Amino acid sequence: MRATVYDPVLLLAAVWSITALAGGCASTSQVTDPYAFRLFSSTDSATALARADAALTNLGYAVRLHDPDRGLIETMPFSGASRDSERPRIGSSGRDALRTIATVRVTPSGTGSRVACQVVVQQRSTQAHRLFRAHRSRSDLPSETPIELEGATTQDQNTVWRTLRRDRGRERAILAEIQRLSAES
Repeated sequence: MRATVYDPVLLLAAVWSITALAGGCASTSQVTDPYAFRLFSSTDSATALARADAALTNLGYAVRLHDPDRGLIETMPFSGASRDSERPRIGSSGRDALRTIATVRVTPSGTGSRVACQVVVQQRSTQAHRLFRAHRSRSDLPSETPIELEGATTQDQNTVWRTLRRDRGRERAILAEIQRLSAES
């Protein structure tokens, strides 16, 4: 039996191939901004950054980095997860297995400024990182020197944190506090 151009299987395969080539690998999913933000139309960047610093302090965060040149504020890690999060998962034993870090960025926007906030919840995953480190080499013979592993570094430098998710509730709370401080002025 000889296949003809009108064979339904061949016709279906040809239509599918043309559709796949014409459609490409485009995805319809949207890329979202990793920061929650608010626009302050009549506030300059320096004032907005000062209000962001005050808002973080009012909410109990300790500021680790305050860089006015880059418009950046980053908080010290806050031990534990947010109020709405689950308990630490199996394998994340020990104190402070979860931590929360807030980052605020202020950029000029027209006549005002754009204040963006991101709060991430991270889980300590140092043990898993150490466990799978051997799988990254191409040999089962130990060939790393102690300095390549973890020698001459502190425990904080060797700790590996994995971002679990964003805490959008805290992001909204920080932006609302900045908004409140702006309304008072």
